[in-house]
Amino acid sequence: MLMLEKESTPVVEVSNVQLIRVTNANKRELHIKATGFSQPTGWDKPRLELRNPYWKPLDGIYEFDFLGSAPEGDASKQLEKLFVSLEWDEYPKGIKGIRVFAGSNSILKML
Repeated sequence: MLMLEKESTPVVEVSNVQLIRVTNANKRELHIKATGFSQPTGWDKPRLELRNPYWKPLDGIYEFDFLGSAPEGDASKQLEKLFVSLEWDEYPKGIKGIRVFAGSNSILKML
């Protein structure tokens, strides 16, 4: 039986974004952590996906979508808290901030 991947959907709301720069002699990383809420409960595979991976934004603000896989069927109508973390190796020079988008809002965090 063939199993199809569930479609990715924006979470309902992003409530917090944290940025942590890690720089040493061997590498440069930017750790992006976000918290959000989904409805209904039962989501899986939360992730951050770069909106425009093929071009550098003129203002230095890189945009990510906070996505996950929504459950099938009639699940609970309660809000569920989701956490996601992304380690961006060798992030672009000139980056000034990160904006994370959800279904109903976005949060901009400057470096």
